[in-house]
Amino acid sequence: MSRKPDAWLVGFDVNAITREAAGFIDGELESIANRIADEAKGEDFPTSKTGKLVKGIRPRVSKFENGGWIVLVRVPHAHLVEYGHAMVNHDGTTAGHVPAHPFLRKAKNKVLVEVVAEFKSKYGKGA
Repeated sequence: MSRKPDAWLVGFDVNAITREAAGFIDGELESIANRIADEAKGEDFPTSKTGKLVKGIRPRVSKFENGGWIVLVRVPHAHLVEYGHAMVNHDGTTAGHVPAHPFLRKAKNKVLVEVVAEFKSKYGKGA
């Protein structure tokens, strides 16, 4: 059984609404990326001799196809601190393991929990 529509939308521009929503989301993403970068540089940041790691944390516009924002750490050893690594002797044997100090993942998780809570309080629990 086919049902006829109860109402017709005239002059409804889906593309305009999509562009407007994307603009709103992009604005929020910049703010969230800045919050993540600030949190990553915060109190829980691992100790550093040179300070280059903390200086290398920066939010940037993503160059990926769908855009958005990312938080980069432009320091060659950042992944070693974030994920930990094996200590290898000159002869190739493993001498131990340096534990992970996930400063960036920890910051991302904390900020995203806060953002979801803020969104729910602003727009209601059904959002």
